[in-house]
Amino acid sequence: MIHRQAVLDYRYMLNRGYSRSVALRAVTERYALRAEQRNLLLRCVFSDRECRRRSRLVVGREEIAGERLLIDGYNLLITVETWKLGMPVMRCDDGFVRDFRGVYGRHRALPCLTRSAVDSILATLRRLEPESVLMVFDSMVSRSGELCGMINSREHGLWLRAETARSPDAVLRSEQGVVCTGDTAVIDRCSAVFDLAGEVVPRAYPLRMPVA
Repeated sequence: MIHRQAVLDYRYMLNRGYSRSVALRAVTERYALRAEQRNLLLRCVFSDRECRRRSRLVVGREEIAGERLLIDGYNLLITVETWKLGMPVMRCDDGFVRDFRGVYGRHRALPCLTRSAVDSILATLRRLEPESVLMVFDSMVSRSGELCGMINSREHGLWLRAETARSPDAVLRSEQGVVCTGDTAVIDRCSAVFDLAGEVVPRAYPLRMPVA
């Protein structure tokens, strides 16, 4: 995984105002981090200030019933697929569950794995009972249209539509509803966010970042 002290050093530097790029370069050089370990720091370790700000945006699971959900399709799907593969996912400093494989733009659908991940997502959504669900997938990723077709053809048990967009982030930020994503660039520009990945992945499973 990653040297515990590398996490503590990186968080320490963020809390003292260093930019992420400067802090990451310093920690990477000191601990000779691999690409996956650097990705873990970028996606999972945040300053106390960032965590407090995001905590004010989070909607609890008991508040989802009757709400419209806007889902960052690949962000959620890749995290759930990572868990299904038995690879590590992390409950990050800000409370969100994320993977750190860094495969977003290179996602390749594996039929059995992708269907299983979609089934787990749909089962979780049915339990949450939202009013409606819009799943948005990046049209620039190969076979996104086929993926949406597969999702739309399944028996949902709820009002759900999957569609592609050239800029999913823009759609998520402009539509009215609770946004489901682990992408910090989207989270920090929304007024209400729900960690759907954290609901799909069993609570006993995600690894946790060291805190001291």
